[in-house]
Amino acid sequence: MIIQIVLIAAVLIFFIYYLRSRGSSRSSALFKLLFLAFCLFGIYTVIRPNDLTEVAQAMGVDRGTDLMLYALVVTFGFTTVGTYLRFREQELRYTRLVRAIALQGAEIRIQEAAIEPAVRASAAGSAEGPGARQADEDATAMDSADGSTRAG
Repeated sequence: MIIQIVLIAAVLIFFIYYLRSRGSSRSSALFKLLFLAFCLFGIYTVIRPNDLTEVAQAMGVDRGTDLMLYALVVTFGFTTVGTYLRFREQELRYTRLVRAIALQGAEIRIQEAAIEPAVRASAAGSAEGPGARQADEDATAMDSADGSTRAG
């Protein structure tokens, strides 16, 4: 009798935890209803284990506990395959994301490499100061007007 109370309390706590978990689309209403049905079935089998034994014998299994074990093995298999497929899909998404980021970074470096020579040339021309080129042009124009040549 005490084990039944402990098992029912555990199922209820598990169910409440599942309902309160926020998150992915996997927690949709359909999944919550299916989980509720699973929890109710679990509570029912804890309260009336002989009924599960009768169902097991109707299916050709001697005991209800054996039937539960077989069902858990099949469920574990489906869960394992589903988790593997989900992780594999996630890994492919990460691979595509890393490739896209790498290509974008390469394009930026190529653009920077193409701009850099122009920036260097511009920086070299204005190395003497912002007005140095204009002052040289003004001086050349004045020298030409005087008829003298400037050595320099």
